[in-house]
Amino acid sequence: MENEMGPFLIVGMLVLALVIRLIAGAMDGDRIAHYLQEKGATMTSKHWSPFGKGWFGSEKERIYSISYVDRDGHEHEAICKTSLFAGVYLTDDHIVRQARPKAEGVPPVRRPLFPASDAGDGAPTPETDRDTAIRIARLESENRQLREEIERLRSGHRVDETSIG
Repeated sequence: MENEMGPFLIVGMLVLALVIRLIAGAMDGDRIAHYLQEKGATMTSKHWSPFGKGWFGSEKERIYSISYVDRDGHEHEAICKTSLFAGVYLTDDHIVRQARPKAEGVPPVRRPLFPASDAGDGAPTPETDRDTAIRIARLESENRQLREEIERLRSGHRVDETSIG
């Protein structure tokens, strides 16, 4: 009788694993969309990329290729890592299409780079402090890479495109 139950047990476990994965994917999509909405952006697509950039060494995070439109109307593509406890992290975020220019005579909308706290008092919160530090670190890293690339180009060395970014 045990031999007869074996195939059913295996199929049952596979179905359970699939259901858990589908639920996790739905929760991930909600988490990513909420994260982008907090930044004034709207997610336009999300695709699971189990072997996407950063998969090696990643144990519990799931990786997605996402597209979104930022608050200024620019279309982006990025790699997103997320899990229930790790939050949302975007990498390789780049603009794939610039926003249409505003109508002439209409001044552009100015938004603060680092928004004020929810209390409305302009005081930084731990979350905005962390976001600010992350943004500054990313900008400093990008500036350092660009300076190195400029120096290599000036010195006449050929730049290996795989080493950039």
